[in-house]
Amino acid sequence: MSEKRAKKAYHFNINITNLISKNPILLVSLKTLNNLNSLFMKALKILGVILGITLAVLLVLVFVAPTEMRVERSIKIDAPSDLVFPEISSFSQMDNWSPWAKLDPEMQKEIVGEDGRVGSTYKWSGNELVGKGQQTFTEIDPGKGVKTKINFVEPWESEANAFINLKAGEADTEVVWGFVSDVPKPMNVMNFFMDFSKEVGNDYDKGLKALKEYVEKKASKYVGGYMINEIDMPDRHFLIARQKVSFIGSEGVLANGLEKVIGAAEKIGLEVDGRPSGLYFDWDTVTNETDMAAAIPIASKIPNSGLKLGGISQFTVPAAKAIMVSHYGDYGSSANAHFAIDQYLTTNGLTAKVPCWEEYVTDTSEEPDTSKWLTRVYYFIEE
Repeated sequence: MSEKRAKKAYHFNINITNLISKNPILLVSLKTLNNLNSLFMKALKILGVILGITLAVLLVLVFVAPTEMRVERSIKIDAPSDLVFPEISSFSQMDNWSPWAKLDPEMQKEIVGEDGRVGSTYKWSGNELVGKGQQTFTEIDPGKGVKTKINFVEPWESEANAFINLKAGEADTEVVWGFVSDVPKPMNVMNFFMDFSKEVGNDYDKGLKALKEYVEKKASKYVGGYMINEIDMPDRHFLIARQKVSFIGSEGVLANGLEKVIGAAEKIGLEVDGRPSGLYFDWDTVTNETDMAAAIPIASKIPNSGLKLGGISQFTVPAAKAIMVSHYGDYGSSANAHFAIDQYLTTNGLTAKVPCWEEYVTDTSEEPDTSKWLTRVYYFIEE
């Protein structure tokens, strides 16, 4: 059987050889096919080499590329650090200058816990530009800076530790804003192809610029340690006991006068519309006397016929623009608030009209700590 098969194979090869020799086109086609097959195999080898080199390079980059991404930007703000710190230590205040808050006005926000305390958390969810995540205060160092932990959920999950540090100067504050994020292998290779730090850094620059503008605008109304507030004051009606007294002992006169007007208001059945107050019509540093009135704000003006109490009258301050500052401390130190308002008026070319109004907000019988006594001081502006 094997001899027959050998003869058949021999005759088959002879026939194929004769066929090819008699058909040159077929001969060319077979040669071309053989060449293509050879080229294909070479291409596969080259591709294999390229892939091998690529994988080797990527493998090297995985171990060479940094596994940490750090971004840091800074700016100088022409304002004291005690004006800057409240803006970085409260999530609600951060929204006033955050570069991302402007990217999605419809962004959903929630603050969990007491804002401005370690452990409080700010959650957000918005469009594709802001994504979804949360930020938690981990450290708050009053006057110096804060640290937070950020958990991003969308567009991808990641974590970062952020910080904002303050460096107080003589008349300004340097703000340093940054974050550090771990980039696990092999994702760290992306640091060679995408400049995340530049993109985030640009956002930080925008945020710091907005913070600077916001705080410096506020600082323009910050005089002598007091925040100056301009308000529109409606008509204010008072029940008063007015007299001219010496500077010395004026506090005692004021206390006695308040006792009288409060008693009169209760007797007449008036609706009280504010805290015990003092109205000052004149403060004469030559004679050391003041024209003042112990006063209690009342809800509405009453007919003069209703006032039949000796030494008690009513007084109305017409609606006007007013300057208001809040003073904390004993009553003797409230002069500093008046000096601050006077400086603001002079700087801005404003003129005040009498009387000026001191409103004694804190019940001193319940609060022994004088540093917590709040007095609101109002100056009415001539227009």
